Amino acid sequence: MTKKQFKTQAKSYIQNQIATNMAWTTKALLTVFANQTADEQRAETTNLHNRKGFTATDAKFMCNVAKKVNRFALTERQLFTVRKKLMKYWKQVFNVCDHAKLALQMDSATPESFRPVTLATPVSQPKRSFNRYSSGNNNNYTYRQQCDADRFDYVNERLRNGSIDETQAAEMRMGA
Repeated sequence: MTKKQFKTQAKSYIQNQIATNMAWTTKALLTVFANQTADEQRAETTNLHNRKGFTATDAKFMCNVAKKVNRFALTERQLFTVRKKLMKYWKQVFNVCDHAKLALQMDSATPESFRPVTLATPVSQPKRSFNRYSSGNNNNYTYRQQCDADRFDYVNERLRNGSIDETQAAEMRMGA
């Protein structure tokens, strides 16, 4: 196999592994993050255009996730976005990996490991809704609507008690 053929197959294999294997995704993310300079890592930006690390558009999100990936589990949406963005950084992963080990892994891999992967968009979670009153009322309110209604009730109750005046009530209703 020529060098060019190896690199082409390695690209497909690496991208497939990033898209399907969490260990590869994490390692690739941390590898590209390590290629950022210390200042870029701290500021979550790209200052030097040295073809290493993240691009300027990806830097903020990817640096943030890279700092947290070992401590917290990624949400489905974060994982989707990270995998999608990491596809273009395959060459940085290729440059730091042991090519002999990579060739062995590729030799023992199934043909599916070389197919381009289309990432499925994560299913968006339905908006949580809450019953304003738990006792049988079928009106569903979003969390925000419930908070607003509760604040309105609280302000009206204080206004009836005489503990606040109309001006204070108006300010409290507006959230001031």
